[in-house]
Amino acid sequence: MAATSREGITVTNEHRVRAPLAQTFAFVDDHRNVPDWMHGVERFDPVDGRDHGLGALFDVVMHVGVPIRTRLEVTGWEQDALLEFHSVTGFRTESRWTFEALGEDETLVTSRITYHLPFGPAGRVMGKVMEPAVSRASERSSSELVRRVEEHAAHG
Repeated sequence: MAATSREGITVTNEHRVRAPLAQTFAFVDDHRNVPDWMHGVERFDPVDGRDHGLGALFDVVMHVGVPIRTRLEVTGWEQDALLEFHSVTGFRTESRWTFEALGEDETLVTSRITYHLPFGPAGRVMGKVMEPAVSRASERSSSELVRRVEEHAAHG
């Protein structure tokens, strides 16, 4: 579900993954997997050699009609529970991923991603026009994430 506000477009998704919590978290926490499931992401590269955890930096290139570049910092990280990113340069965005065990072999993954739009009121209008496409892309990413994690869990 997407919503546009003064802050930008915020997309929230909740998905059940048929995989243990630790495997689900490890898959999402591994930067090498991001281009395989997140719609439009071409590169998700560590900047300073740190590849996860609080303070890690990533240079990200997305292609959604035009290339978009941003540098993300991990601003929240709790093993098997939380991943949070904020942009420090480039396209402004924040994301928060939470993970909750629903049993031994099922995990609830909740994501909340905000894309900040430029140009004040004009950006909000642009956001309303973009909402359906952003919602579809987010849903595709979430579905692909579920598929990839479940595939990975099935193959050990």
